[in-house]
Amino acid sequence: MEGEADNEAVYSACVGAALDSAGLVDVVGTFAEDAVNCLAHFGVTRGRTATTYDPGSPVSRWQMALFLSRAAGPAGVVLPANPADGFTDMGGWPEATRAAVNQMAALGIMPGSSGSVFGPGLLVSRAEMALMLDAFLLAAEDGSGLGLGALGGTVDELADITFDDGFDDIGNVTRGQYSAIRRMYELGVARGTSDD
Repeated sequence: MEGEADNEAVYSACVGAALDSAGLVDVVGTFAEDAVNCLAHFGVTRGRTATTYDPGSPVSRWQMALFLSRAAGPAGVVLPANPADGFTDMGGWPEATRAAVNQMAALGIMPGSSGSVFGPGLLVSRAEMALMLDAFLLAAEDGSGLGLGALGGTVDELADITFDDGFDDIGNVTRGQYSAIRRMYELGVARGTSDD
């Protein structure tokens, strides 16, 4: 990890028309502009309004579940058609949100916050997001070969990525989160807020 990702993606879907402006004026000129436009192009993310994205807002668990379920098709993740409705705190949520939550839980990408509780309004930390993205990419690899394979290798090869240096502030995360953070960094999927 010597300050740069060593195993970045071989291919990118964010080319051509996928980089056209989605009309979200509050991301223009930011580091996330191309990524937001690309994800909006593929229907993975949506603006808070027709013209704003609200990039500084935190992400809740229900939003992350929707984001990942919308990304499933383009990423080659096969979603279960009728997953069990296993969370006691999702009853009043829209059907699309409940389906996304149950699909992510059924795939092991987003388990409940505890037992039969999903915690849809809880915020997703950066460490949790790395863990979810890592599980999502593994599901993409298992489903079609387009997941981690498109990022430069097979699941087995990428699971063995070694790291020369580390982030100074990830010593208190779970072992799974630690591995996911490091792998997402090495793959170029996520960046640190600084070099260390």
